[in-house]
Order: sequence, then C-alpha cells, then structure tokens
Amino acid sequence: VTSDRERACYALGGSFTLLATGAVFEGLAFALFSGNNDALLYDTLKEEGRELDFALYQGRLSSMFQFSLATSALVATVVLRVLPFAALFWISLFPKAIGLALGLFLEEPARRTIRESNVLKHLANAVRGFARNARLCWITCAAVLSFGIGETKFYLLPGFFALYWSAWALGLARFISHLLAGTGFRLGGQIVRRIGEYRVFLGAMPFSMAMGLGAIAAADVLSPALYSFSSVPYGPANVAQSSIMQKAFSDAERATMASLAALAGNLFFAIAMTGLGALADRVGLRATLLAAEILSIPAVIIYWRLFLSVRRERMAFEDQAA
Repeated sequence: VTSDRERACYALGGSFTLLATGAVFEGLAFALFSGNNDALLYDTLKEEGRELDFALYQGRLSSMFQFSLATSALVATVVLRVLPFAALFWISLFPKAIGLALGLFLEEPARRTIRESNVLKHLANAVRGFARNARLCWITCAAVLSFGIGETKFYLLPGFFALYWSAWALGLARFISHLLAGTGFRLGGQIVRRIGEYRVFLGAMPFSMAMGLGAIAAADVLSPALYSFSSVPYGPANVAQSSIMQKAFSDAERATMASLAALAGNLFFAIAMTGLGALADRVGLRATLLAAEILSIPAVIIYWRLFLSVRRERMAFEDQAA
C-alpha cells in the first residue's frame, strides 16, 4: 500500500510537495521491505527442511526482479516516445496492485522462538549477534561497501551513457543490464552450490570491476554495452552474500539483523551518493566512475581474507579427520 501511494504521488507530482511526499512513502516502503524478504524465504525453506537450498531459490526469485526491471526499461523506452513521463507512474500502479493482491496469499512460517516483547532488548540482541560473530561482521562491512558504491554507480551511469547514446537508447542500455543481471541471478544458486560462496566473490567482483574499468577506458559508443556486462556477476555475488548472512543470522533476530545490515548499507549509500555526486560536478562522470571502481577494492580484499580464513579452517578440520 505504501509503495502504491508513492507511485501515485509521483504520477500527480506537479509540485515539490507531492514529489517529497512520494519520496517519504518510497523510503517507508523500502524500510518495511528491508530484511524481511530473505528472512521469510529462509524460514519458509527451514520449515520444510530445505534451508540448504536457500541460495538456489533466492537466486530464482531475485532473477524475477531483474527480468521485471528489464521489461519495465523496455516499456519505458517505448512509452516515453508517445506519452509524458508521469504516465509511467500511472502504468506502474497496475503491477503494484497485482503484487499487493498476491501478497494476501502469503503464509507466515511457524515460529520456533518466543517473540521478545521489548523492542529495544530485541534490537540489542540483534546488535550483539553481529558483535559475537567476527566473520559476519566483516561480511556485513563488505556488503555495505558493495551496496553503497554499487547503488551510486547505478544512479550515475545513465549520465555516463548519455554521453555516447541517444536519449531514447538509454532504456535499451538498462534493458540489457537487467537482462544480464537476471541471468546471473538465475544461475547464481547453482554456481554457489558448485564452487562455494567465497570463490564466487573472488571471481565475480574482479570481473565486474574489469568490465567497468574497460568501459571507462574505452569512453566511446561501446562503453554502455561493455558496462552492461558488469551486471552478469552481480547476481551470483548477491546470492552468495545472502546465503552466508542467512546462515549466520540467529533464528530469533533473523529479519532484524538483515534490516540492520540493510540500514547500514543505505546510510553508506547516502554518504557515497552525496560524495561521489559532488565529485562528479567537479571532475565529470568518467573520473567519478573510475573513483567508484577503485573504492570497491576494499570489499574484494575483505572477501579474500575471509576466503583464506575459511580455507585454513577447512584444511585444519581435514587434517584432524585424517
């Protein structure tokens, strides 16, 4: 309902007040959604004794988001040639209404723990869950960095693409990007199952950075298409990250811990967007996107250190077993 109100405000937005109201509803919609989707999926699978298949199903569900975004980008490319921009928001209300109706049929998984009535105590327990698990803490830091920088690039890229492609073709660039990301998500669970979460990170993130740096270095008409290929590893990396975090979260605070991680990611995104946006005003989009790629390196280093830690533990366990 909150999301529908946001779209309606944007569609009616003939003043700053309505646009600001829409932004408030959009923020509330993200807040209510944050952390609950993966927790619901994990708990549902756990109730059926299939929590080990979380990565597979999370990848499949997430791929539908990306394929939907690809479809919306294609629709926008066509609609904007004949209708005003506000018409897109009216059109977007129809799938939102269908989603709301389908949501009425969702079933809550059975609770295995007693709900904590004290909200502050429950929140404190969730925070302590991060403090007790150093590996989860580092994974969360890497996820926050990746999300903040990645989302900032997502919003800056249309301006970069516009330097080389006509305005009508920008929707096509988004279509290609989301289509490739959806394919990556669809295969993500199988890839994680085959090679493991940490190996996915070490393969996906450098590949994505290489594609991004290649597109920036080329700085020509091929740059948007080349940059779109950096979306391919996004799916497997996201599935691997969600899989690790859901395994580490406690059952009692699963949704709360996921929400705290999302909160940290969005706060960092706000900082990164402000900082890199100001940088873009001074040095241009090309140099700013290059800086964003460089700022993604610490996340790769964190995943590499975690991979080495997990491998040492596995080798020590195998030596003991032998």
